[in-house]
Amino acid sequence: MLIASDNFISFKIGHVNISFSVDNDDLRIAIQQWLKDFQISIPEKPQKMIKVRLHHFEPNQPLPYNIPNQAKLTDQNNDAKYYTYRNLWIVEFAQAGIMIINRSTLNVLGLVYSEILLESVWDFDIFMHPLYELMRQLGLYTQHSGAVSYDGFGLLLAGKSGQGKSTLSVDLLEKGFSFLSDDRCFLLDDSGSTEVIGIYEPAKVFAFNIKHISKLNSIEGLSSDIHTKNHLDLRIYYPEKIQLKTPLNGIIFPSWSPSEKSRLETLSPGKALIELLPLTMVCFDTATSKTHFEFLGEVVSKTPLSRLILGYDRENWHSLVLEFISHSWRQ
Repeated sequence: MLIASDNFISFKIGHVNISFSVDNDDLRIAIQQWLKDFQISIPEKPQKMIKVRLHHFEPNQPLPYNIPNQAKLTDQNNDAKYYTYRNLWIVEFAQAGIMIINRSTLNVLGLVYSEILLESVWDFDIFMHPLYELMRQLGLYTQHSGAVSYDGFGLLLAGKSGQGKSTLSVDLLEKGFSFLSDDRCFLLDDSGSTEVIGIYEPAKVFAFNIKHISKLNSIEGLSSDIHTKNHLDLRIYYPEKIQLKTPLNGIIFPSWSPSEKSRLETLSPGKALIELLPLTMVCFDTATSKTHFEFLGEVVSKTPLSRLILGYDRENWHSLVLEFISHSWRQ
């Protein structure tokens, strides 16, 4: 529900409050969809709040902002150029516009070519990455990992793409686990413990990896192409098993290896940290990156860890995860 005015919407993720002022209907709807699980009807007035103003421009309109000559280019890729200038981060996107972030006041100004931005989910997500930097500054860390929960035991499924995170999470969901996220989540410190907050997205799986699950295999329109992942809105099929947050009690690193027998392997905190660091989403600021990396170092030092080889005997995956949970509870 919109609050205060037609253009003002507020969200709360963990301890972080964010407000948006948006002057374009389509862009406002996209933001509400993006953060729909975190929208609040009555805005809070915390000491610190990320305040975002997004102004729409037509594709042929020049943007009323020039990057200062003294701004320092710190990074660039095919999507954007990243500058620092005094207390500002300035991100010049290849096509979608410019975002100016005052890291001291937590104020954000976006000059947006909304039509271009909304042409693809990828462009929209890239445009919002600077907000993740401000969240990290406030102690809310975005992680490229899935998450599930079983009987109060929160489990992070971490690792690079292609290692079976989504396939494992769907298998566990079918076996009675709760589902938080397929690919991304937030981590934060909660009075010395770590909390996981899911960023819900449809699970992305190949049809041959769910053919043994009748509830999902019978979905009309599934692509059987071996190179095409299907996007499954698990809220439709397991509404009672979707969960927003959980304490973090363990981390499993799935490893897809269908020619081997499934098994758990010991993983040291050092090796786990090496694998977690590349999963910190976009990092373009040295200070926030440092705090994120230090946070992950603390997490792996106090959290049970294991690698799970996902072999040909997938009927054993569930029991191996339960074995890990049982052993972790006893530690």
